[in-house]
Amino acid sequence: MSVIRDAITHLQEVEQLLVELGPLNEAHDKASARTETVQSALDSLEKELSDARSGLTVAQAKNLRDYEDAIFNRAQQVKDLDAKIMDKQAQLDDLDLQVASADARHKQLEASLDSLRKQHFG
Repeated sequence: MSVIRDAITHLQEVEQLLVELGPLNEAHDKASARTETVQSALDSLEKELSDARSGLTVAQAKNLRDYEDAIFNRAQQVKDLDAKIMDKQAQLDDLDLQVASADARHKQLEASLDSLRKQHFG
C-alpha cells in the first residue's frame, strides 16, 4: 500500500506542478506571440532599410553623374576661355606692334619736323 500511497502523493505533486506551470505556459505563449510580432516588424524594417539603401545608392550614383557632368562642363568652359584668352592675347600683341610702329613713325616725323625747322628757321 505504501507504493500506491507514494504514487498517489507523487501524482498529486505532479498535478500541483502542472497547476503552477499553467500560468507559465500562458506567459510562454504570450512571449512567443510577442516574439513573432517583433520578428515580423524587424523583418519589415530590414526590408525598408534595404530599400532605403538601394534608393540611397541610386541617389548617390545620380549625384556622382551630375557632379561628373558639372566637372566636364566646367572643363569645357575653361578650354573655351583659354582659347579666347589666346585669341585676345594675339590681338593684344598685334595692337602692341601697331602702337610701337605708330610710335616709331611719330618719333621719325618729329625728328623730320625738328630737322626742317632747324633748316628753315635756324
